[in-house]
Amino acid sequence: DSVRRLTYTTVLKVGTPHQEFTVVLDTLGSTWLIAYFCAKREPCYGHKMFQWTESSSYSTEWVDGVVEFGSGNITGVESLDTHELGGVDIGKVFFLNGIGFHVPSFVHEPFDGVFGLRLGPHSALSEMARSGVIGKPWLGLYFSPEENVVGEALFGGANKSHYDGSLGFVEAFGDAFQFNIDG
Repeated sequence: DSVRRLTYTTVLKVGTPHQEFTVVLDTLGSTWLIAYFCAKREPCYGHKMFQWTESSSYSTEWVDGVVEFGSGNITGVESLDTHELGGVDIGKVFFLNGIGFHVPSFVHEPFDGVFGLRLGPHSALSEMARSGVIGKPWLGLYFSPEENVVGEALFGGANKSHYDGSLGFVEAFGDAFQFNIDG
């Protein structure tokens, strides 16, 4: 359906050794995963959960955090650990280790968390640019008009095979890809 065609999911590997999660790419959100002790509560049933005690690269100062998701929020512990996306090591990135879920149930959704693309000083895009994984904190999205052709998310630029001519760029402000339109 059209809603699913506008949702990108990918595999995110977190920790040392890697723990693998299917995550949604969210341009408005922050990164979060389900904490391992949520297993017996909804909405955690059937989802993979982050086992921070099994990661030698995990760190936290045990600071409470909250991220918006859908029409509610998720509370948990602000955490830092290694991330790998698309086979590329993007270094240590902040994320929320989710404990409290004040959102509509996502038990039947095909994802275990969110890879947040929200802008800001500790955002994944900023960390990727700062560490040299990508040249600029840019995100190129391609939505295929064909039912059987997948879309694409490209970090650091845009894929020239998906457009003709030249692209114009505008400066985003805030932390959620907001920009002004003059017209």
